[in-house]
Amino acid sequence: MKRIVMVLMIAACQMASAEDDLLNCKWENGELMSESACESQRYLQSDRERIRIEETVRQKEEEKTAKKRKECAGMSRKVLNNKERNAIAKAVKDALKDPDSAKFKWMKLSGKGANREGYVGYYCGLVNARNSYGGYTGYTPFAAMIGGFGTPKFEVIFVTLADNESDDVLENCAKECYTDFRLAN
Repeated sequence: MKRIVMVLMIAACQMASAEDDLLNCKWENGELMSESACESQRYLQSDRERIRIEETVRQKEEEKTAKKRKECAGMSRKVLNNKERNAIAKAVKDALKDPDSAKFKWMKLSGKGANREGYVGYYCGLVNARNSYGGYTGYTPFAAMIGGFGTPKFEVIFVTLADNESDDVLENCAKECYTDFRLAN
């Protein structure tokens, strides 16, 4: 019964300092709250504040993503030739447990490097390969640092595969305008 009354009454928890928080929790009618009621009010307030902050962060990220998509929308893209694909595939395979099982989905070279000879930057695509248990893991983004694009000295400098612990690959890909991996084929 006490819980129902607590839920029905609108409470305001007035906090003065960390030491006397419990002493300053009052119902709207001015009576002191029980310690548990006061604690419940603090949790509700902190949850509301957390949700508000998360919503603000999400909105800012959406704005940033929309701005990046707009920036990248007009860029030209180029299909990699076989030499470039083979060099990237070899470097990616070297990073896999079962290189012979690798299946790739390729994207067009980002507009930032598509028309610049000697370009150094990231190429991003998707790879699916078997893990140590013999099962395919699903298509995973990779970022290959490339140099000398459009020249006979084209090379893959290094490759990084995305994992669950790091967003570095996706961040580097986004910087190079690889934001929609659904375009990979």
